[in-house]
Amino acid sequence: MHLRTRLGLLLAVAALLAGCTAGDENGSTDDTSNADTDVTQAVPSGPAPGVTDDTLKVGVTFVDLASLGDVVSLDHGDYEASYRALFDAINAEGGINGRTIEPVISPVNPVGSDAADAACLRLTEDEEVFVVTGFFLDEGPLCYLDTHETAVIGGTMTDQRLERARAPWFTAASGKDLQTDAVRLFAEEGELDGTLAVYAVPGDEAFMNDTVLPLLEDEGIEVAESAVVDVDPEDTAAVNAATQTIAERFESQGVDQVLVLGSAGLVWASGAESLDYRPQLFLTDSNSILAYASDASGNDLSVLDDAVGANLYGGPQNIYELPAMQECNEILADAGVEIPEPDTVGEDEGDIWVAGFTACNDTTMLRAFLEAAGEDLNYGSFVAGADGLEVQLPTQPDPVTFGPPPSADGDIPAWLYDWDPAAKDFVLRDE
Repeated sequence: MHLRTRLGLLLAVAALLAGCTAGDENGSTDDTSNADTDVTQAVPSGPAPGVTDDTLKVGVTFVDLASLGDVVSLDHGDYEASYRALFDAINAEGGINGRTIEPVISPVNPVGSDAADAACLRLTEDEEVFVVTGFFLDEGPLCYLDTHETAVIGGTMTDQRLERARAPWFTAASGKDLQTDAVRLFAEEGELDGTLAVYAVPGDEAFMNDTVLPLLEDEGIEVAESAVVDVDPEDTAAVNAATQTIAERFESQGVDQVLVLGSAGLVWASGAESLDYRPQLFLTDSNSILAYASDASGNDLSVLDDAVGANLYGGPQNIYELPAMQECNEILADAGVEIPEPDTVGEDEGDIWVAGFTACNDTTMLRAFLEAAGEDLNYGSFVAGADGLEVQLPTQPDPVTFGPPPSADGDIPAWLYDWDPAAKDFVLRDE
């Protein structure tokens, strides 16, 4: 497999893992400005697909790691068994508002879009589900939301994607609003006290100019330099060369701190590692550098010395110990699906808690939205019930509140993480 293809795959799967343990995706360099504005969704209020008087069809997608063969050696546990156990538990209690859940589960190979497209066609046209939750990459939700007008819970929400959504859409995935919170948090915690530069990829240029730089000015933070890697992202040599040029310019201006936006973490590290220049990095999305940190081929991790990242609440052990996750774990254990305590799992055993974490979060959110919609279930009541809905997600220490955009992602807060060279990972900072 070509190095670039393999790296893209590592980014995709690492983002999924991070989404279940510390935050969310994604490795895309698209314009992913999250719903900061009053973008509205066109929502039908009439009869809904997959709904009868006593049943409700729900689509579930999950990343099919088995389909990758030897390309990536990862074990997340059993996604299908985890989802089915949780839906069975709901049905054993009488379902939701008198309707039992009929899950339709489709594994998705994360390489390319063919498998995701096939799952979309199956769930929307063949099965006619009411809502789909689970695994989505980049533009993946739009096959459901735009092409097939089917509701989605999950995926990375942006203004551009919201504008195309023709069915309800909610998510607990992070986006640009989380990054904005991260910048504000860096400033409020007094972290940005050096000579600061801002670095971004082309997809984040507008976000940098329209949001980040004005925010830093409002916070009283002076920015010495800012730069965008404005070259063909498919040309690795050109990207690295451009980054090196930018880094050398930063160094000549005395920059000792670099605020790295969005998906630019991997790009900075890959380009700057050959230099002696080692400014302190502040990553608005620490997921963006996970593929670099975990690459078995060996990278120069001194690039990350003293780095500070932002993400959703996380760390596998931290999430495992949350009361809501413990409650969900008990349901899975009763069904014979075990989620091991992450700190007890050896490196060679894989991240086998991820499937359980993911299923717990998705089904908890789905259940809350469906219960709030009431007995007269359609897309109108689905949206109305979510307005101001407080949900205790298993992966969050405190409840989050959903509503219309920009709150369709629950406005989940950012947390700070410090780079730990021994662990080769970002570690949640003590409160």
